[in-house]
Amino acid sequence: MLTVHYLGTGAAVPSPGRDNTSLALDDGREVTLVDTSGSPLKQLGEAGIAPDRLSRVIITHEHLDHTFGYPSLLQSLWLVGRKSPLDVYAQAATWRVLDGLTDLYRSDRWTDVFPLHKHQIEPGERPFVETDRITVRAGRGKHSVPSVGLRIETSSGSALTYSSDTSPCDEIRELARSASVLVHESTFLAGQEEQAARFGHSTARQAAEVAAAARVERLVLIHFTPFGPDDLASLRQGAEAAFGGQIEVPSDLDTLALA
Repeated sequence: MLTVHYLGTGAAVPSPGRDNTSLALDDGREVTLVDTSGSPLKQLGEAGIAPDRLSRVIITHEHLDHTFGYPSLLQSLWLVGRKSPLDVYAQAATWRVLDGLTDLYRSDRWTDVFPLHKHQIEPGERPFVETDRITVRAGRGKHSVPSVGLRIETSSGSALTYSSDTSPCDEIRELARSASVLVHESTFLAGQEEQAARFGHSTARQAAEVAAAARVERLVLIHFTPFGPDDLASLRQGAEAAFGGQIEVPSDLDTLALA
């Protein structure tokens, strides 16, 4: 079973009780962290995940709300005495930002640091992570910078797709084809499509249209900032107009179980 922990569910502007978006994928043995917002070690701890179970980190794109916790994560793991290697995956453009952050905080001065294995993500049909429990492959999103969505498949045959930041696009739609769950960004409310397109994002209705076209079983709306008491209900209503399956609007630290 794969357990998805929503460590953060907010867009670039966080709100009380809702941090920037990041996910922890727990396959029962190893944990994969997707994006590094906030204080990742604190978030993992709040989710009940021991830091020594973290095996890899995948960072979908270079924007601040997805990367700024990266040097904090590395330093925190070093300070708690991690010795085992950590695999980190990102695209070339994202690596330039990540390397710049670690240079800024002078990570080269840390002594006796655990091995860091850096990998470059190449979107396509071939998985860039393969274990006996999960595989992960990437598809290009449509955003203001190079960004990838992810498709995680379990050894039992279930599949979850995470869009990361993107306007609706064919590659993410195909990445989600017949998935059990689509976790799709919904930065804007239905009716704000022009604004969403300007920033390379999606509305809740557009996320639902992707879910319907991809024939997924369940849609999870993520990466949003509710500014008013009715915004969460509006997100759901916008999606319900285009998708007849199950729709979820999680809060931080909610979980999803995938068989």
